[in-house]
Amino acid sequence: MTNIVLRSVSHNVLLYFAGTKKSMRFELPPQTALAPKGFPLYGKLIGNIWTSILERRNNALQNPGKLTRDIGRAALIAAALSLTFALQAAATSEETPKNKAETVREPSYAISAAHRHNVMYDDQGRVWYWGGLEKLVNGVRSFEEYKPKLVNGLEDVASAHAGHTTDLLIKKDGTVWEWGYEYTAIDGKNGGFSFAPPRKIEGLERIVSVSSISSVGGAIDEDGSVWVWHIVPDGPELMPTKPMKLRDIQAVDLSVDDKVHILKADGTVWKWDAYVGNNGNGSYARPNTADSVTKVEGLRDIAAISHTTEGGKTYFAIKENGTVYGWGRNDHGNLGRSDYKPVSKPAVIPELKDAASIVTGYGSTLIAKKDGTVWTLGLEIGQYSPTLYTDKPKKVEGLENVVSVALGSDHALAVTKDGDIWSWGYWGTSNKEKPVLVSSADRLRFEK
Repeated sequence: MTNIVLRSVSHNVLLYFAGTKKSMRFELPPQTALAPKGFPLYGKLIGNIWTSILERRNNALQNPGKLTRDIGRAALIAAALSLTFALQAAATSEETPKNKAETVREPSYAISAAHRHNVMYDDQGRVWYWGGLEKLVNGVRSFEEYKPKLVNGLEDVASAHAGHTTDLLIKKDGTVWEWGYEYTAIDGKNGGFSFAPPRKIEGLERIVSVSSISSVGGAIDEDGSVWVWHIVPDGPELMPTKPMKLRDIQAVDLSVDDKVHILKADGTVWKWDAYVGNNGNGSYARPNTADSVTKVEGLRDIAAISHTTEGGKTYFAIKENGTVYGWGRNDHGNLGRSDYKPVSKPAVIPELKDAASIVTGYGSTLIAKKDGTVWTLGLEIGQYSPTLYTDKPKKVEGLENVVSVALGSDHALAVTKDGDIWSWGYWGTSNKEKPVLVSSADRLRFEK
């Protein structure tokens, strides 16, 4: 009998059939923000799991065989687990409705940040954008208000991802589109921004998640296959490359940097080097065209990996038991090591415990812990002084019940379980040393 493993990473659930190259992936609504308290959220997630499983099981029944029977078993297992989640949610809910008539469906949201802007989307396909939206009027430069701005005209959006150079949209049909704002100069004293029409990235189909930095993109499709491409390669006279499928790898999550780190369903981590060698003069590496990956030794039973949109070359992996490993750059103590030297192989970071998720940037690390607190390592976010850094985790005061964090070039975001969005760091015209509330759950919930 084929062994079946169920793993949940981010808002994806993967049913992986050990000993085969087959899997079933289910993308759930964003769980990282505006999570309604208690049962309503879990009821929504369970409903999506059921719908996806039943659809795929019915499709599989048209192709009888041993794997089909295993898919049926997997559906029953996932259904049983979903009922368990429901019971846990109902038992731990702070506010359980007295009857079904009082249950109100509320959308859930996910955020990401890159450079000096932010992107957010909800399970209804709405997308918000804020930060870095500048305009020039009579020679005076200014920025749009630092508040989530609902973007009109985007259709059939399943998810949105902020990128340093270009943002990425996944549509409900599984295609991937480049998108973002453009600045247009009217004359030397006037100009403004507009959102360019999304442009489809050819060669990507049935995609469920994406990740990118300024020069490299990565995606996972429904089968768990990993696709990579160069958006705007680093180096003169280098051209973007078409998406390439990596060989012999199935992923439940990936993180894109100069190296694309891939988390497999078995808890191991693998990597693909985005650049190799040089372009002949020793100044720049050239885009890697090989489709092979190598294993990151010393990591097993990994439940999550860190993410970045800034290409900071600092990496973390969180084990199922809560142990955190780190490797890569440590110039400002952003790995949590006091020697400030780079680490070539994954090493345990004793100071980091109970981490739920980790995001990295240029010299900064942002950690969301399981208790809802937020901590930083390395450079102070939004501070340009080279002396303002720490190799010891520093708590961000004023934040609690945080379920999601994001990090741009010099600003950070945090979202609480009630859906409030907080931000600190450089906003374009000012620097906020402490978190400031930029949008409330109620405002977003009813926005049209």
